[in-house]
Amino acid sequence: MVLGQLIVPRIGVFFILLASLSCGEEPPSAPAAPAPSAPQQSAVKPPPQRGGPGHPPSNALQAGSLAEEALPQPDPGPAPEAPPPVTEGCPEGMAQAMGEAGAFCIQRYEAHVRLAGGKGGHPRSQLHNPSALELVSEAGLVPTPLTFNDSRMLCHAKGFRLCTSAEWRDACDGQPGDGGAAYSTLRGSTYAPGDCNFTHHMSGGMMPLAKSGSYPWCRTPTGVYDLMGNLWEWSDPGDKGVDGRHITDKRGGAHYARKVSSCAQTAVGTHGPNWMGSVGFRCCADLTE
Repeated sequence: MVLGQLIVPRIGVFFILLASLSCGEEPPSAPAAPAPSAPQQSAVKPPPQRGGPGHPPSNALQAGSLAEEALPQPDPGPAPEAPPPVTEGCPEGMAQAMGEAGAFCIQRYEAHVRLAGGKGGHPRSQLHNPSALELVSEAGLVPTPLTFNDSRMLCHAKGFRLCTSAEWRDACDGQPGDGGAAYSTLRGSTYAPGDCNFTHHMSGGMMPLAKSGSYPWCRTPTGVYDLMGNLWEWSDPGDKGVDGRHITDKRGGAHYARKVSSCAQTAVGTHGPNWMGSVGFRCCADLTE
Protein backbone atom coordinates (compact mmCIF):
# COMPACT_ATOMS: atom_id res chain seq x y z
CA MET A 1 0.00 0.00 0.00
CA VAL A 2 2.74 2.40 0.85
CA LEU A 3 4.62 1.60 -2.36
CA GLY A 4 1.55 2.42 -4.44
CA GLN A 5 1.09 5.74 -2.67
CA LEU A 6 4.68 6.70 -3.59
CA ILE A 7 4.49 5.66 -7.24
CA VAL A 8 1.20 7.31 -8.19
CA PRO A 9 2.15 10.90 -7.33
CA ARG A 10 5.47 10.57 -9.19
CA ILE A 11 3.68 9.26 -12.33
CA GLY A 12 1.33 12.25 -12.11
CA VAL A 13 4.20 14.69 -12.02
CA PHE A 14 5.77 13.01 -15.07
CA PHE A 15 2.61 13.41 -17.21
CA ILE A 16 2.19 17.06 -16.19
CA LEU A 17 5.77 17.80 -17.29
CA LEU A 18 5.27 15.93 -20.58
CA ALA A 19 2.11 17.93 -21.31
CA SER A 20 3.86 21.22 -20.79
CA LEU A 21 6.60 20.26 -23.23
CA SER A 22 4.07 19.30 -25.89
CA CYS A 23 2.47 22.76 -25.64
CA GLY A 24 5.82 24.45 -26.27
CA GLU A 25 6.34 25.69 -22.72
CA GLU A 26 9.77 25.75 -21.15
CA PRO A 27 10.20 23.43 -18.18
CA PRO A 28 10.71 25.09 -14.84
CA SER A 29 14.37 25.92 -14.29
CA ALA A 30 16.48 26.25 -11.20
CA PRO A 31 16.87 29.76 -9.81
CA ALA A 32 19.74 31.61 -11.47
CA ALA A 33 22.92 31.88 -9.42
CA PRO A 34 23.67 35.40 -8.27
CA ALA A 35 26.13 37.24 -10.49
CA PRO A 36 29.59 37.37 -8.99
CA SER A 37 30.38 40.70 -7.45
CA ALA A 38 33.23 42.73 -8.83
CA PRO A 39 36.52 42.04 -7.02
CA GLN A 40 37.28 44.64 -4.42
CA GLN A 41 40.47 46.61 -4.67
CA SER A 42 43.11 45.56 -2.16
CA ALA A 43 43.89 48.06 0.53
CA VAL A 44 47.56 47.00 0.44
CA LYS A 45 49.65 49.44 -1.52
CA PRO A 46 52.13 48.00 -4.03
CA PRO A 47 55.78 48.19 -3.00
CA PRO A 48 57.51 51.36 -4.12
CA GLN A 49 59.57 51.16 -7.26
CA ARG A 50 63.24 51.18 -6.51
CA GLY A 51 65.98 52.92 -8.42
CA GLY A 52 64.47 56.39 -8.58
CA PRO A 53 66.71 59.19 -7.34
CA GLY A 54 66.16 59.78 -3.66
CA HIS A 55 64.00 56.66 -3.25
CA PRO A 56 66.22 53.69 -2.40
CA PRO A 57 64.48 50.50 -1.27
CA SER A 58 63.93 50.19 2.47
CA ASN A 59 65.99 47.00 2.51
CA ALA A 60 68.28 46.83 -0.46
CA LEU A 61 69.26 43.20 -0.05
CA GLN A 62 65.66 41.96 0.15
CA ALA A 63 64.77 44.11 -2.84
CA GLY A 64 67.27 42.21 -4.96
CA SER A 65 69.25 45.28 -5.89
CA LEU A 66 72.52 43.37 -5.89
CA ALA A 67 71.43 41.78 -9.16
CA GLU A 68 71.58 45.20 -10.80
CA GLU A 69 74.96 46.58 -11.75
CA ALA A 70 76.21 49.30 -9.45
CA LEU A 71 77.07 52.69 -10.86
CA PRO A 72 80.79 53.54 -11.04
CA GLN A 73 82.03 54.42 -7.58
CA PRO A 74 83.86 57.66 -6.77
CA ASP A 75 87.64 57.52 -6.70
CA PRO A 76 88.96 58.95 -3.41
CA GLY A 77 92.51 59.06 -4.73
CA PRO A 78 95.61 57.32 -3.37
CA ALA A 79 95.71 56.87 0.39
CA PRO A 80 98.71 58.18 2.31
CA GLU A 81 101.11 55.83 3.98
CA ALA A 82 99.77 55.02 7.42
CA PRO A 83 101.78 54.24 10.54
CA PRO A 84 102.04 50.56 11.43
CA PRO A 85 99.56 49.33 14.01
CA VAL A 86 100.58 48.72 17.59
CA THR A 87 100.10 45.01 18.21
CA GLU A 88 102.17 44.37 21.36
CA GLY A 89 100.19 42.51 23.99
CA CYS A 90 97.45 41.56 21.52
CA PRO A 91 96.51 38.18 20.01
CA GLU A 92 97.30 37.55 16.35
CA GLY A 93 95.21 39.67 14.01
CA MET A 94 94.47 42.33 16.65
CA ALA A 95 95.75 45.85 17.29
CA GLN A 96 95.70 48.13 20.30
CA ALA A 97 92.97 50.73 20.79
CA MET A 98 92.37 53.07 23.72
CA GLY A 99 89.15 52.88 25.72
CA GLU A 100 87.79 54.49 28.85
CA ALA A 101 89.27 51.73 31.01
CA GLY A 102 92.64 51.78 29.21
CA ALA A 103 94.11 50.03 26.21
CA PHE A 104 92.44 46.94 24.76
CA CYS A 105 92.80 44.78 21.64
CA ILE A 106 90.46 44.65 18.65
CA GLN A 107 90.57 42.57 15.48
CA ARG A 108 91.98 44.61 12.63
CA TYR A 109 89.60 43.12 10.06
CA GLU A 110 86.00 41.94 10.14
CA ALA A 111 85.89 38.33 11.29
CA HIS A 112 86.07 35.52 8.75
CA VAL A 113 84.84 32.11 9.95
CA ARG A 114 85.86 28.89 8.20
CA LEU A 115 86.13 25.18 8.88
CA ALA A 116 89.40 24.17 10.51
CA GLY A 117 91.99 22.18 8.61
CA GLY A 118 90.98 23.49 5.20
CA LYS A 119 87.84 21.35 5.13
CA GLY A 120 85.09 22.25 2.70
CA GLY A 121 81.54 23.03 3.72
CA HIS A 122 79.65 25.83 5.38
CA PRO A 123 80.95 26.95 8.79
CA ARG A 124 77.42 27.46 10.12
CA SER A 125 77.00 23.69 10.12
CA GLN A 126 79.59 23.51 12.92
CA LEU A 127 78.49 26.38 15.15
CA HIS A 128 77.55 23.78 17.77
CA ASN A 129 81.20 22.65 17.70
CA PRO A 130 83.42 25.78 17.78
CA SER A 131 86.59 23.65 17.98
CA ALA A 132 85.91 22.69 14.34
CA LEU A 133 85.99 26.35 13.28
CA GLU A 134 88.70 28.92 12.71
CA LEU A 135 88.10 32.58 13.51
CA VAL A 136 90.42 34.64 11.34
CA SER A 137 91.14 38.35 11.05
CA GLU A 138 93.16 38.87 7.87
CA ALA A 139 93.15 41.07 4.80
CA GLY A 140 91.77 39.56 1.61
CA LEU A 141 89.05 37.39 3.19
CA VAL A 142 85.29 37.84 2.86
CA PRO A 143 83.77 38.62 6.29
CA THR A 144 81.18 36.20 7.62
CA PRO A 145 77.66 37.26 8.65
CA LEU A 146 76.35 35.56 11.80
CA THR A 147 73.69 36.17 14.41
CA PHE A 148 74.50 38.23 17.48
CA ASN A 149 74.32 35.13 19.69
CA ASP A 150 76.56 33.08 17.40
CA SER A 151 79.08 35.93 17.09
CA ARG A 152 79.19 36.36 20.84
CA MET A 153 79.49 32.62 21.42
CA LEU A 154 82.29 32.20 18.89
CA CYS A 155 84.34 35.09 20.28
CA HIS A 156 84.08 33.59 23.78
CA ALA A 157 84.91 30.09 22.49
CA LYS A 158 88.18 31.43 21.06
CA GLY A 159 89.16 33.22 24.27
CA PHE A 160 87.94 36.70 23.27
CA ARG A 161 84.70 38.66 23.61
CA LEU A 162 82.34 40.37 21.24
CA CYS A 163 83.38 44.03 21.26
CA THR A 164 81.21 46.14 23.50
CA SER A 165 79.49 49.13 21.93
CA ALA A 166 81.82 51.44 23.87
CA GLU A 167 84.92 49.58 22.66
CA TRP A 168 83.70 49.64 19.07
CA ARG A 169 83.00 53.39 19.26
CA ASP A 170 86.38 54.18 20.84
CA ALA A 171 88.25 52.10 18.26
CA CYS A 172 86.32 53.90 15.52
CA ASP A 173 86.70 57.52 16.66
CA GLY A 174 90.12 57.16 18.30
CA GLN A 175 89.12 58.73 21.61
CA PRO A 176 87.93 57.17 24.88
CA GLY A 177 84.37 58.21 25.68
CA ASP A 178 82.30 60.54 23.57
CA GLY A 179 83.79 62.73 20.88
CA GLY A 180 86.74 61.96 18.64
CA ALA A 181 86.83 61.58 14.88
CA ALA A 182 83.57 61.38 13.01
CA TYR A 183 84.72 58.61 10.68
CA SER A 184 87.01 55.58 10.95
CA THR A 185 89.17 56.64 8.01
CA LEU A 186 92.59 58.16 7.54
CA ARG A 187 90.82 61.52 7.05
CA GLY A 188 89.05 61.28 10.40
CA SER A 189 87.00 64.48 10.49
CA THR A 190 85.83 64.31 6.85
CA TYR A 191 84.66 61.61 4.48
CA ALA A 192 85.28 61.45 0.73
CA PRO A 193 82.92 59.26 -1.32
CA GLY A 194 84.72 56.02 -2.09
CA ASP A 195 86.76 55.93 1.12
CA CYS A 196 84.79 52.91 2.40
CA ASN A 197 82.55 50.28 0.84
CA PHE A 198 79.20 52.04 0.66
CA THR A 199 77.09 52.35 -2.50
CA HIS A 200 77.19 56.18 -2.47
CA HIS A 201 74.59 56.59 -5.28
CA MET A 202 70.86 57.05 -4.69
CA SER A 203 70.05 55.04 -7.82
CA GLY A 204 71.41 51.98 -9.59
CA GLY A 205 72.49 48.67 -8.11
CA MET A 206 74.20 48.09 -4.83
CA MET A 207 77.90 47.53 -4.25
CA PRO A 208 78.72 43.93 -3.36
CA LEU A 209 80.41 42.81 -0.18
CA ALA A 210 84.18 43.21 -0.52
CA LYS A 211 87.16 41.36 0.88
CA SER A 212 88.56 42.84 4.07
CA GLY A 213 91.12 45.60 3.61
CA SER A 214 90.10 46.38 0.03
CA TYR A 215 89.65 50.10 0.77
CA PRO A 216 92.98 51.67 1.86
CA TRP A 217 91.32 54.91 3.05
CA CYS A 218 88.93 52.93 5.26
CA ARG A 219 91.47 52.46 8.05
CA THR A 220 91.89 54.08 11.42
CA PRO A 221 95.30 55.57 12.27
CA THR A 222 95.70 52.63 14.68
CA GLY A 223 95.36 50.11 11.84
CA VAL A 224 91.75 48.84 12.08
CA TYR A 225 90.01 48.39 8.71
CA ASP A 226 86.40 48.53 7.53
CA LEU A 227 84.72 49.72 10.71
CA MET A 228 82.49 51.65 8.34
CA GLY A 229 80.80 50.02 5.34
CA ASN A 230 81.20 46.46 4.04
CA LEU A 231 79.22 44.59 6.74
CA TRP A 232 77.29 45.97 9.65
CA GLU A 233 79.00 44.77 12.83
CA TRP A 234 77.40 43.48 16.01
CA SER A 235 78.49 45.10 19.24
CA ASP A 236 77.34 44.35 22.77
CA PRO A 237 75.71 47.26 24.64
CA GLY A 238 75.71 45.13 27.79
CA ASP A 239 71.97 45.14 28.46
CA LYS A 240 69.23 42.52 28.62
CA GLY A 241 65.51 42.85 28.01
CA VAL A 242 62.73 41.90 30.39
CA ASP A 243 62.70 38.45 28.75
CA GLY A 244 66.35 37.94 29.72
CA ARG A 245 67.60 38.01 26.14
CA HIS A 246 70.60 40.11 25.17
CA ILE A 247 69.85 43.47 23.59
CA THR A 248 71.81 43.93 20.40
CA ASP A 249 73.58 46.84 18.78
CA LYS A 250 74.99 47.08 15.26
CA ARG A 251 77.48 49.60 14.00
CA GLY A 252 79.15 51.00 10.91
CA GLY A 253 76.66 50.59 8.06
CA ALA A 254 77.02 48.22 5.12
CA HIS A 255 78.08 47.95 1.49
CA TYR A 256 74.52 48.35 0.19
CA ALA A 257 73.83 51.53 2.17
CA ARG A 258 73.17 54.69 0.16
CA LYS A 259 74.23 56.92 3.04
CA VAL A 260 77.46 56.92 5.01
CA SER A 261 77.44 55.98 8.68
CA SER A 262 79.55 57.57 11.38
CA CYS A 263 81.37 56.31 14.46
CA ALA A 264 78.64 57.64 16.74
CA GLN A 265 75.71 56.02 14.92
CA THR A 266 74.01 53.23 16.88
CA ALA A 267 71.22 50.73 16.18
CA VAL A 268 70.37 49.40 19.63
CA GLY A 269 67.56 46.85 19.78
CA THR A 270 66.74 46.87 16.06
CA HIS A 271 67.17 43.08 15.81
CA GLY A 272 66.79 40.11 18.09
CA PRO A 273 69.92 38.20 19.14
CA ASN A 274 69.10 35.30 16.80
CA TRP A 275 68.35 37.48 13.77
CA MET A 276 70.35 36.45 10.70
CA GLY A 277 71.13 39.11 8.13
CA SER A 278 73.91 41.22 6.65
CA VAL A 279 75.69 41.76 9.99
CA GLY A 280 79.18 40.52 10.78
CA PHE A 281 81.37 41.10 13.81
CA ARG A 282 84.85 41.41 15.21
CA CYS A 283 86.21 40.31 18.57
CA CYS A 284 87.98 42.27 21.27
CA ALA A 285 90.31 41.11 24.04
CA ASP A 286 92.16 42.43 27.08
CA LEU A 287 95.69 43.65 26.63
CA THR A 288 98.27 41.24 28.09
CA GLU A 289 101.48 42.41 29.68
